[in-house]
Amino acid sequence: MEVPDPNDPLGELAGQDDPIPTLKGYFLNFLEPVNNITIVQGQTAILHCKVAGNPPPTVRWLKNDAPVVQEPRRVIIRKTEYGSRLRIQDLDTTDTGYYQCVATNGVKTITATGVLFVRLGPTHSPNHNFQDDYHEDGFCQPYRGIACARFIGNRTIYVDSLQMQGEIENRITGRSPTSLR
Repeated sequence: MEVPDPNDPLGELAGQDDPIPTLKGYFLNFLEPVNNITIVQGQTAILHCKVAGNPPPTVRWLKNDAPVVQEPRRVIIRKTEYGSRLRIQDLDTTDTGYYQCVATNGVKTITATGVLFVRLGPTHSPNHNFQDDYHEDGFCQPYRGIACARFIGNRTIYVDSLQMQGEIENRITGRSPTSLR
């Protein structure tokens, strides 16, 4: 059982005037990171927030620092046994952004961020194999942007191409294409 550090301000819930016993055995952590997705316009994206905690946490979603607004039959947030799932159907390029899962259990709050990049896809004939267009080699590299630096900091992110970071940054900030150097 995890015991809070007496020097940790999260361990004490009240000040001197109103003594409340310190919560023992509390915890809050992500079971895995929020997934990053690159997907073609018109398809469906599913982001998972897998979290565990005591007391049990509540989860909310943010897109580029603003609350995700549910839309009937298109943008749906569901509570799951492991936390929360965000499903976005009929994707548009405007859905591109940084999606942040915020979990809180009254004692502690933690956040995790994933990237959803919606790209324009070719027009498909009925007999066309969609998988042919989805095969892209990606890699990890340090985040070099500024729009989400306070969430991602100096961490590494997954990208599909050398231009990927610049494209995402431009979509988030609404700027014309520039280099991220």
